[in-house]
Amino acid sequence: VRRLAPKVGLPTSSHKQDYVSLINDLADTDDPTIFMLPANIDVTVQRARSSESVAHLKLLSLVSALGNKVDKEWMRVKVDPIRKLWAKLMEQRGQVNSNDYQLVPNILPVDAFIVLEIQESCKLIDAVSQSMSLLHEILEGDALMTSDARLIVDALMAGSVPDSWSEQWEGPQSVTTWLRNLVHKNMELLRWETASRTSQLFTRPLALADLFRPSTFLNALRQQTARKSNVSMDELKLVVSWQSGGIPSAQLPVQINELMLQGAQFDGSGLADVSRDSPRLAKVPLMHLAWIHKSQENIYSIDSAVSVPLYVTSNRENTVCDLLVPCSGAPSKWILYGTAFFVSDE
Repeated sequence: VRRLAPKVGLPTSSHKQDYVSLINDLADTDDPTIFMLPANIDVTVQRARSSESVAHLKLLSLVSALGNKVDKEWMRVKVDPIRKLWAKLMEQRGQVNSNDYQLVPNILPVDAFIVLEIQESCKLIDAVSQSMSLLHEILEGDALMTSDARLIVDALMAGSVPDSWSEQWEGPQSVTTWLRNLVHKNMELLRWETASRTSQLFTRPLALADLFRPSTFLNALRQQTARKSNVSMDELKLVVSWQSGGIPSAQLPVQINELMLQGAQFDGSGLADVSRDSPRLAKVPLMHLAWIHKSQENIYSIDSAVSVPLYVTSNRENTVCDLLVPCSGAPSKWILYGTAFFVSDE
């Protein structure tokens, strides 16, 4: 049967009326699969449009703020709640001395990565705390508004992240979400350091969303695997598995959880189509990940698997790696669907 598109068959006759009837029977709303898109693409489109609208509103607020003299009462209404949120986050975090986390001779690559993540995040937290203290002094009349402080105030009044902060870590666009994520990641990294110091890190599931630089973690894991295997890093390849036995041949396997998937559903055995009412992002089962020698066989056959990118966030700007995932049907279908994994949604 000839098809105009998936699920749309052409008449076998040459009569005009048969084609007219076909056209009249077409649904008022196009099925996304006709255009090789996942069935729930409307949810993603609506999310993208709303995010774009919010971004435009924030830009208008920022332009308005830049064009006006800062009024302290208006600043107190817009900025002080953010400062109080930060104070609450700092109270929950408690006292952390970054000097307690230092690189030592012969430190393992993964341990070094964790220490550097803690150091950098502590520096950023200190910088934010200094900015918040300055804003409080300005509100109380104990300090004058400087040009640098004005840039921070303008961004915060627009609900955006100041450039002096985002230059050190891009993170979410919303300043409140950015602040929460910054502190959350820092606290989780402290737990990673404790687990690593007690040789418990690789015995429990890990969330890449706890990290500021997940791709750097994979590189550190690759370097440590190369040392343990006594081979060069170039001789290793990244593999993943959702099988119960994990990756038996791996020298240094890790368990990864809390990944999300767009464009398909996945139960661990293979990619499957989503329905129209499926959520925008699907949870991914616990995944085993490791670097193995290139001469070893892949966990999944190339003929029945597809390479799916893993991005840091759903904006798809920063790629972490590509994962070979089992699938049904032609792999090209999932590529056209734009199927992708995400470390986090924002």
